Amino acid sequence: MTSQSLLNRLESLPSESQKKVKKLISQILDRELKKNTSSVTSHLKPREFGCLSGKIQLSDDFDATPSGFREYAAPRSTNNGL
Repeated sequence: MTSQSLLNRLESLPSESQKKVKKLISQILDRELKKNTSSVTSHLKPREFGCLSGKIQLSDDFDATPSGFREYAAPRSTNNGL
């Protein structure tokens, strides 16, 4: 059955029946979406707290302002001539 013939048959139904078909299609699409989403995440193992512990190191000067950024970050006067 082509999409056009299906649409023609749908349009020939009474309004209440069209609403039921719309609801049924929504339910089917929602079910398919859930099935596709769960299959993607079902094979992933749960994350373990602290699994990257000791694998990431920050330099000692991590919080220091980079040298080329000092002029930009310097406090400016807020006096606008007032």
